[in-house]
Amino acid sequence: MLNGYEIIKKLVEIEMKSALIKHGKFKNYHELYSVLGEEVDETKDELVQIMIALDQMWKDVKKDNESNINKRLEYIYYRSEDLINEAIQVMAVSKRYLYEKRGKDNEQNKKHINDNDEFVRKWNK
Repeated sequence: MLNGYEIIKKLVEIEMKSALIKHGKFKNYHELYSVLGEEVDETKDELVQIMIALDQMWKDVKKDNESNINKRLEYIYYRSEDLINEAIQVMAVSKRYLYEKRGKDNEQNKKHINDNDEFVRKWNK
């Protein structure tokens, strides 16, 4: 059975391959930066909306307004789905370029991805 991190990696792989088929390889660093910047901005926008809703929820908590609290939680839940989708796109754009640059089967790429996985595991401890 896959854990959450493995599922995310599979989703990133699907997104990366889909974008590569649809858009082809990046032409240069400028295009990479533009696409990556757009995805990061969209991720940030989703997070900002969640933070605003959380702040509003705190006001409702202090007023013991259960109805609004539930509405805020539902809003946060659905915005979190959008946040995850955008974050996956950020990962996919990054990974797509690394694959293009280093080649899918290149040992250096495999080492980099494995080093990154190890970093993530250490970071999450």
